[in-house]
Amino acid sequence: MDMKSKILFICLLTYFCNFTSRLFIIILVAFSIMWIPIIERTQGGQLYIYIQAIAAYLAPPIAAIYCLAIIWKRINESGAFWSLITGFVIGLFHFMYFATFLFWLTVLIAFIVSMITKPPPSWMLIRTTFFTRYDQTDREDDIELREKAQNELLQDRSQDPDNHEEVQCKLSWYVRAYNWLLGFDDSEKAQQQALAMNEHIAHLTILHQEPWENNLLNALLVVIIIIALVFYTFFSINPFTIEEVHDIQHNKLHKLGYDNIL
Repeated sequence: MDMKSKILFICLLTYFCNFTSRLFIIILVAFSIMWIPIIERTQGGQLYIYIQAIAAYLAPPIAAIYCLAIIWKRINESGAFWSLITGFVIGLFHFMYFATFLFWLTVLIAFIVSMITKPPPSWMLIRTTFFTRYDQTDREDDIELREKAQNELLQDRSQDPDNHEEVQCKLSWYVRAYNWLLGFDDSEKAQQQALAMNEHIAHLTILHQEPWENNLLNALLVVIIIIALVFYTFFSINPFTIEEVHDIQHNKLHKLGYDNIL
């Protein structure tokens, strides 16, 4: 396949992906609108309770796997996958009070499956866990990404710019209009920006903080924790005595006409 055919194939593939993604969004919005009557029939139409119910199904397994991925090097893809599937299936049959048990059940399944299956490669643990966050060793995927960006840059520089303009001119008017409508730009400037972005992404995985940045983040974390504790303590204390609570209940029942209960 020559260079012209490759560029045309990439353009057509990009058009197809853009069209598919927009079609999926339209279908998703349609299903969301059709789901509204179901929300109104369940939980008395209270959207907040419905959201909390769905969150209780999904959040504990995800939180469990996230915590394990940070603090445990031995967890692998199989353990994470099967524990998430198990947690999701079990979560469908219970509500918020079951979230704590569901969290620890997911941790247990992830531990068991990870121990009986193959461990992840050592290079995948570089800068992905709490204990390896400062590891400066090059990851294999980072090396491949940098080499790909460099090869694309060299290849782009070696190509004849008139060849690219010729391919652009051969595109039909409706293809160019569709290209302009979706904001797809394959000009030389756009390609240079894409290559620069690839190089930037390759360096993002290296975690580095200056001492003042680390101290500032820790200080702000302490401030946030103190504020959260203060608000939690303030709103947890009942401002009324038992006698005042009884008076409020009696007055409310009297206004409702339930004097026989008093």
